[in-house]
Amino acid sequence: ISELIDDNQDGLLIDTGSPQDIAEKINYLKKNPSILAEMGTKGRRKVLNEYSWQAIANYTKKVYEYCLNK
Repeated sequence: ISELIDDNQDGLLIDTGSPQDIAEKINYLKKNPSILAEMGTKGRRKVLNEYSWQAIANYTKKVYEYCLNK
């Protein structure tokens, strides 16, 4: 997940072994709905730009071209 999420930008990374950390992050977002909304917007934008079928196709094409040109 840390490869997909930019901490404090489009999501929050948590220590999965720490229920306290998870609870603190949830409470933080509950108390800061504007930050929650902004992270959600940034996360959606990132997914649409980097993980859409078009983006995946473009990346795959570049990999093939690179391999064929070696």
